[in-house]
Amino acid sequence: MKNSEIVALEEIALNEKIDETRNDIFRARFSDTFGGSTDTSTARKLRRQLARLLTEQRKRQASQEEA
Repeated sequence: MKNSEIVALEEIALNEKIDETRNDIFRARFSDTFGGSTDTSTARKLRRQLARLLTEQRKRQASQEEA
């Protein structure tokens, strides 16, 4: 997911995407541990996506606090 797509998300969709990404990270780590996945970089990619989502969420909170 690109940063422009993240910025375009509404607040509810952003929160849902954060929860979904956290669950995906858990599943990827579980799959890597027990040998179900051959792509071990999936968890890393998902963590970066989660960081982008949380950064956007924090930007929105900061802008609301200033107003």
